[in-house]
Amino acid sequence: MQLKVYFECRRKIRVQRDLFKDCNYNHFAALELNETRRLYDNIKCVECMHVCRKQDNITECIRESALALQLLSNRSAHMVPFAEKLFETAISTICDNDGKMITVYDDEDNKNCIKKSWQECKARLERVDDLESVAFCDIEDEEIEHYTKDFICQKILDFLECAERGVKSCSTDVQNSVTILMTKLRTMEPCSQYF
Repeated sequence: MQLKVYFECRRKIRVQRDLFKDCNYNHFAALELNETRRLYDNIKCVECMHVCRKQDNITECIRESALALQLLSNRSAHMVPFAEKLFETAISTICDNDGKMITVYDDEDNKNCIKKSWQECKARLERVDDLESVAFCDIEDEEIEHYTKDFICQKILDFLECAERGVKSCSTDVQNSVTILMTKLRTMEPCSQYF
């Protein structure tokens, strides 16, 4: 019976994921991207700056999804608001100062250097990047039970510390952006209380 409830929860997550995509769809239509291109004439990573331009809309879609997702299970009731806050903090951080942090992607060398570093560190996140498994549905699994808020914050910090070491060969702008992300994680909700 419990497995049936778990799979029903997963089905509802897929439905909510589609609703989230629909919520964001119009904000990322060609017309909207062209407007970002016009507003930021010399920007190479149009999608990056577009995320910042549409930050409020994306955040609203995240909040709508979070309201539905936190009703799925006992676990999701306390983990979804936590995940929601993580995403909102990440978006607001990369978009601070008119997207100054995200514009490091405009430089091809920066982009490649970041990707290489983050790829090397990705394993440190283990299953944290699969929030559906660790945050949304109740299941009796000792491995998943270890994925507490504290554990997830520590894993993200471990990933960023690895990335910080990895970007030493990248530009100063890239190094600074990773340091800023780490500082935000340590000092702002939802993770500050765990460090």
